[in-house]
Amino acid sequence: MVERERILNDIIEYSKEQNYSTEELVKFINGLSMEVLGEKYKNSDKIYVLKNRGIIEEFDPEKVYYSLANITYKGQHCMTESEIYLAIKYLENSMKQLNRCVISTNEIRKLIAKYLEENGRTRVVNLYNA
Repeated sequence: MVERERILNDIIEYSKEQNYSTEELVKFINGLSMEVLGEKYKNSDKIYVLKNRGIIEEFDPEKVYYSLANITYKGQHCMTESEIYLAIKYLENSMKQLNRCVISTNEIRKLIAKYLEENGRTRVVNLYNA
């Protein structure tokens, strides 16, 4: 417990020295957590997702598929199955380029939204971000 308090105090002191805004501090702390988790899973050949609830699970491209399929169905802005798989392929390639084995759900959402926007699917992006 003493070690934890020392680490916490070091982080607090560092953030004061950097004069971080609240947003910058949250980003800094989130970055630290991703680095620590990345270190924990660095010897794995799998990609893991840090969920908003703090749970870690193995990346499952089918979850992205069903998310996009449901959104396009509900919004009547259909994407074909091959378009959805191209979005997933883009996501997987982007995650590899990040050279990390842990990615947050927020990062996944941003990458998918970027792909959809770049491919003229702004209506789907609006539904995806809703």
